[in-house]
Amino acid sequence: MRGKDRRGRKTRNRRWALLLTGILAAGGGWVAYREFDVPLPDTSRLEVAEIIDNPDRTAEVGISLGSEPMEYSDAEITRQFDLAASAGVGWVRIDLDWSKIEATRGSLDWAFVDRAVGLAAERDIRVLGILAYTPEWARPEGTTDKHPPDGDDGFANLAAAAVRRYGPDSPRSDLRNTITHWEIWNEPNIRGFWEGGADPERYATLFNAAATTLRAADPSATILVGGLAPADDEGNDLSGPTFLRRFFQAGGDGSLFDAVGVHPYTFPALPGENQTWNSWFRITEVISVLRQFNAATGVEIWVTEFGAPTGGRNSISLEQHEQMVRSALACAATSSRFGPVFIYSLVDLNSRGSDREDHFGLITSDGKAKPAWDTLKEITGGEGPTPRCGP
Repeated sequence: MRGKDRRGRKTRNRRWALLLTGILAAGGGWVAYREFDVPLPDTSRLEVAEIIDNPDRTAEVGISLGSEPMEYSDAEITRQFDLAASAGVGWVRIDLDWSKIEATRGSLDWAFVDRAVGLAAERDIRVLGILAYTPEWARPEGTTDKHPPDGDDGFANLAAAAVRRYGPDSPRSDLRNTITHWEIWNEPNIRGFWEGGADPERYATLFNAAATTLRAADPSATILVGGLAPADDEGNDLSGPTFLRRFFQAGGDGSLFDAVGVHPYTFPALPGENQTWNSWFRITEVISVLRQFNAATGVEIWVTEFGAPTGGRNSISLEQHEQMVRSALACAATSSRFGPVFIYSLVDLNSRGSDREDHFGLITSDGKAKPAWDTLKEITGGEGPTPRCGP
């Protein structure tokens, strides 16, 4: 998840400085990437993204909103959900940020989550809720909310409270069954979201505690291992396959989860391109680990984030962005093992900004539809050319 965590993809950037991934040509192809600034795209020709009445929902496609929209004004976040409904997506992925919900120990504030799940329910959009991040009172002094909690009980209590509020036994009819799918933490395999460095052994205990609580409260809940970020086994990061292997070796309980979340960002390459560094290509290694630990049967791969920046350092063009979204949805459709693909994100944080993290949206911050937005609507509507996996 991008959002307020303005970290760079250092590992991938080093690769880009070395790799030749094709020759950039009009209409397609990929550039020999080096570390350099990319001019902001010309969006003057783009049309404003329209909000339309679209009753259809596509179960295979979702939007990962990121952290910022959860704090937007009522008008701004309502527009985001209206846009998601216009696109025909069947899912949104939102934060249940413990550091905000229980900033003061014992005092729970669900207002920002209630608002989001209410907007989703009104539009017949399902919610994937991320349980993550640690309030100051539950973590070591001097650390950030990305540091794991001192113990498991507080996090398990959050899970219990969340499923009581949004699960099948909620006392509020307007919130009942609004969240039945849960992702436990976000990108725990990298230091950017697991402060101090990836620790699959610690994650295993935290996961088991939260998942056990969720399963007891709602036996039919769908539970995901937190979305694994693209990474190598170096420094304080671990690749997804290594992290998952050590998770199992530390006692991570495969009977407690239904899917593994992955974040197979591949830019500047397409998902279907067969390079050993390509994060989408390496999903097969994740599946191999599941088989190794007898957890493969029935366990799906959910792409809970996928996208690319169209501005900032080492970004790609609007046309390449469109090809990438089209290809990702096609690649996921080639296997029954895949669950939904969540495109990150819906609207740029700041389309005139210099930070690459501001430019992952399908729509610019001033409301213009990037080509990928129109492609997404064509695919969810069953229109347009059949998507192709790869170049």
